[in-house]
Order: sequence, then structure tokens, then C-alpha cells
Amino acid sequence: MKDLDEITFNFVDVEIQATKRTPYLKLNKAEGIIELRGKSFPENATSTYWSLNRWIAEYIAYPAKNTNICIALSFMNSGTSRLITEMLKNMHSTIGIKSNLTVNWYYEKGDTEMESIGQYYNELLEGLIVLHEVDKI
Repeated sequence: MKDLDEITFNFVDVEIQATKRTPYLKLNKAEGIIELRGKSFPENATSTYWSLNRWIAEYIAYPAKNTNICIALSFMNSGTSRLITEMLKNMHSTIGIKSNLTVNWYYEKGDTEMESIGQYYNELLEGLIVLHEVDKI
């Protein structure tokens, strides 16, 4: 099985299982699903997520009627955080006229750091994010 940084998506539907350093990833253009679950601390986040960013750029041009982003990370490094910030800002600023955008941010009960990050993104995106406290990610 290939790691996330070894795959070129070419705007096809993608489902990649989590590794020790990268999250489960699901991208479904017809259903408008973008999902990241698990932990994300690749050594080079820019390189690792290059294909994901390309897929999203192509998706933004021709999105589904409804776009649902699900982010459920128990840990992410600063590189991942920077890329998620860019992705969410791009989605928020460009997709709203073409698609109904919903962003769900999941954090584990008691994980104040991931909860705070979700709140930060919610402020950044003007209340667009729905925060969900769960028992386990």
C-alpha cells in the first residue's frame, strides 16, 4: 500500500487508509466529501499534501451541489495546520457561490488543544464550522 505522499490523485475519487504519520483520507467528487481522520504529522507536510491540494483546487472549479468537509484529527503538526488553514480559507472564499459548504470539526473529549484549533477555524471562517466533541477519534 502506498503512503499519501506517493499518490497522484488526478481528480479521481480517493480513499487512503491511515498510516502512523498520515490520516485516513476520503475524497469523493460526486458526493462532495472531503474527509481527514486520525493523526497528521508527516515530515514534509507540503510534499505529502501536494496532491490533496491539487485535487481540492480542481474540485473547487467544479464542486458538487453540497460539499461536506469532515476533519477529525487527534493530532496534527504545524505543517498540517498551515495546509488545513489554507484549504479551509480557499474553500470558504471560492466555493460558496457554487456549493453549500459544511465543515465538521471533531475533537476528543478533554482535548482542549484540538477544540481551540477548531474554534480558531470557526472564527476565521465566520461561524461556518460545526464543532463536535466525541469520545474517540
